[in-house]
Amino acid sequence: MALETFKLWTDAAMTNEFDWSGGAKKQFNADGYTVLYFGSNDNTKQCRGVGDTDIVVTPTDTGSDAHAITEIKIASTSAGLAGATPGAALNLGKIAAGGVGTAKAIHIRMTDLTGGLASTALQLLFNELEELAA
Repeated sequence: MALETFKLWTDAAMTNEFDWSGGAKKQFNADGYTVLYFGSNDNTKQCRGVGDTDIVVTPTDTGSDAHAITEIKIASTSAGLAGATPGAALNLGKIAAGGVGTAKAIHIRMTDLTGGLASTALQLLFNELEELAA
């Protein structure tokens, strides 16, 4: 089942959908940091991994201007980035409830800025997800 209302957003209020066109680089600050939010502003919906599994997101970066996966950290809080393992997946839990105020934060840091923030190939890969009525 495709996700209809669950998306990545640039704000916790889920009013601005993240735009992948042009690559993720435009969302990073000069320190290589950004935060995106996964969720739905529809409180009649919920999301989970297919087969009642956890929601897991993994960073990847491929292409001619790619950063190594070992240069990308993700965490559920900005403080959690310090202890995050580069390239490791982030578990967002069993269920993501829909509705304002329920967005799951995904903090992202590129740890090696030698090549700058020029990567247009950064992606966040989710396991297979399904959207259901709440």
